[in-house]
Order: sequence, then C-alpha cells, then structure tokens
Amino acid sequence: MSFAVDEVVRAPTGQKVLSFGGRYGNLETTSSMVGHMVLDERRGAPAQHEPVPEELMERVVARFRALSDANRLRLLELIVSGERSVNDLAEAAGLTQANTSKHLQVLCSVGFINRRKEGTRIFYALANDTPQVLCDIVCSEVRDQLRRELASLQ
Repeated sequence: MSFAVDEVVRAPTGQKVLSFGGRYGNLETTSSMVGHMVLDERRGAPAQHEPVPEELMERVVARFRALSDANRLRLLELIVSGERSVNDLAEAAGLTQANTSKHLQVLCSVGFINRRKEGTRIFYALANDTPQVLCDIVCSEVRDQLRRELASLQ
C-alpha cells in the first residue's frame, strides 16, 4: 500500500496528524478513501488510525489471501531473483505448468507481479517490493517468536 502524505498538521495534543491520500494498486483514491493517521512522536509510530474504508478492505484482503498459499510464496521467492518464465518457475517449484500458471494469475491479479509475453513464452517479474517487504516482516517476526519460545524452554 502506498500513501502520499498531503499535509502535516499539529494537533492540540502536540501530535502530528498526517492527512494522506494515494493509490492502492490501480485504484485511484476517492474522497471516501482518504484518512488521517496520528503519529506519536515519542515512538515514531502510528498512535491511532482510522478504519480502512470498505472499498480498500476487499483489496487488502485479496492481497493477503494471495500470500496465504505456500506455493505462491515459493513462486514469489523464485521471482525475487529476477524475471522467470512459467516453465522455469514450474520446474524450480516442483509444480505442473498449469498449476504454476494458476498461482501466477492470482499474484498478477493483485498487482504483486507483472507478466510479459515473448513469442510463445510468458515471463513474470515482481511489480514492486510489497510482497518481499511483507514476507520479510512476517519471517522476521516468526524467527523472533521461535527464539523467544526456545529461550523459554531452556
């Protein structure tokens, strides 16, 4: 999700309020999709946040759903290194070409990857770093949780 900060104002409480708009995927922001986020300067993190508008929630859910399949995560991991053909991806992931194509279509539909046709071959590449950033965050948290669990057993 990328948001452009339109305005920074100081609230009576001394907190900065960011008014943001932006794009989500290919959907242009409408007035119902504009929100405000209050930053707690002591922590540098959002202190409060308005609910995600319903128009965006479905798109957010679709993106997380696309990441909820181990085969799609494996395909994204392979694509991170650079553009790959469907056949290369299928072989590397140990999937059939048809199953690979189905998973790649899901990833394309939410904007995680781009598709390029060259003759009879189709190539896929990351459209942006969103899936990699999300996976890095989740993997880091899982590693930390495992370390805490291991430490508690010792």
